[in-house]
Amino acid sequence: SFEEALKQLNREGPIIIRQVTAMDDKHEVRELMRKRNKNFPNEFPYRSKCIVVFQEHDGVDVILFALYVNEYGEKTPPPNQRVVSIAYLDSVNLMRPRKLRTIVYKEILIAYLDYARRRGFATAHIWSCPPAKGDDYIFYAKPGDQPTLPATELRKWYIDMLVQCQKRNIVGQ
Repeated sequence: SFEEALKQLNREGPIIIRQVTAMDDKHEVRELMRKRNKNFPNEFPYRSKCIVVFQEHDGVDVILFALYVNEYGEKTPPPNQRVVSIAYLDSVNLMRPRKLRTIVYKEILIAYLDYARRRGFATAHIWSCPPAKGDDYIFYAKPGDQPTLPATELRKWYIDMLVQCQKRNIVGQ
């Protein structure tokens, strides 16, 4: 269970979750898209956030996981109104104990989706494409023994997390 995982983690080093950025920005709609649909807006305002997870190792906060989300609020025009987008997610396998990485990272995503739902967001999009060999989304120079999941396994990882969300009535479909 997650409660047992937390007890193990606290023996190894506490987990710290911080929102390190929150910036307002906008996506400008390209001309070709506006030509296709004359009623399409010129831009979509959103708030970009970066959420980072640390674990204390011998008195030092070690970064383990980062999540970038874009939140398109009530004032954003359709079709992006009340949409959250999990744009980037990356991790480094330095968690102690390592076996708890999956449960902790899924719980963080579940908690974020629940937070977004409670704030009135109606739709969530998750970017689920693994980086190409040699590329990194957020962290550079990961440990050599850290594999990158193939696309099919990464999608399964997200689907398993979303099934847990459905069981807890956090997401519908």
